[in-house]
Amino acid sequence: MGPIWFATLIFQREELVLRNFHRRFAGLLLSSVVALAAGTNNSIIEPAKASPVAAASEEKLAGPGELVSDRPDFTESTEVVARGYVQLETGMVGERSGGDSGTAMAFTVPQPLARIGLTRKVELRIAGDGYQWQRNLAAGDRLRGASDPSFGAKVKLAQETKRLPAIAVIGAVSTPIGHRDFTSYGYDPEVKICWSKAGPGGFAASGNVNFSSVTDAEGRLFNRAVSFSVGHDLPAGFGGYWEWYDLSLDRGLGHSSMFNMGITRSLGPDAQVDFLVGHTMSGNLPGWFSGMGLVIRRPLGMLVR
Repeated sequence: MGPIWFATLIFQREELVLRNFHRRFAGLLLSSVVALAAGTNNSIIEPAKASPVAAASEEKLAGPGELVSDRPDFTESTEVVARGYVQLETGMVGERSGGDSGTAMAFTVPQPLARIGLTRKVELRIAGDGYQWQRNLAAGDRLRGASDPSFGAKVKLAQETKRLPAIAVIGAVSTPIGHRDFTSYGYDPEVKICWSKAGPGGFAASGNVNFSSVTDAEGRLFNRAVSFSVGHDLPAGFGGYWEWYDLSLDRGLGHSSMFNMGITRSLGPDAQVDFLVGHTMSGNLPGWFSGMGLVIRRPLGMLVR
């Protein structure tokens, strides 16, 4: 079984509707990419070194800095969005898994994440999976609906030093306002401890340690997750990463592991596209998933005019 593409994920009787939706979303994504690429100068100019006297003014003129996204991998970065800016990260992913109960397929869009810079070290975060379609081919079960959104913040605790990694923490709470087939019916908190460290040869390593409490039919389920990601810049504005992610479930329900890799392509200082593919091992339900996404950063004032 190999990686699947989105058009193959359309459910049989909803095939025409969902396929048209895919085309429109992909068309919007591609048109945004073309527009951003056409209006962006991709040349990189090394800024002059500032004197101590002019440091404050040059920092103001430097703008929001390098674009650092929290997608497409599962590992969240240690960077926060610059104050007064909003960064919108969105995408779509398709999954296919198989086991004793038959083949299951799922499609999720638009996986929204809005990151709003409040201070130099704090950002507000609004996130969710968005709209989901799921189907078990053997049983014929079909589910679709919106997921629970979450609201939280990221705080940068420490900058990277020669010997120590950068550290950040994310706290969030999901709210039970999604569709009945996808909501947890409870307010579920989550904490993520994030780290990152530059390495030799242009490589950089990062990871998360996550703790969450999820509501289910039996009460509360305590989950723990660990991720490790290695990235490297590639020519022509590309970047690549490799990631391992492991989720441990409470009450002896076992754990699931996944490996994924992907590429990003910079579209100037304030936009990025990405593509990913990965393999999941969840008990006896191995599966594949693939996806693509878009990141755009803008001054907050441009969105509220």
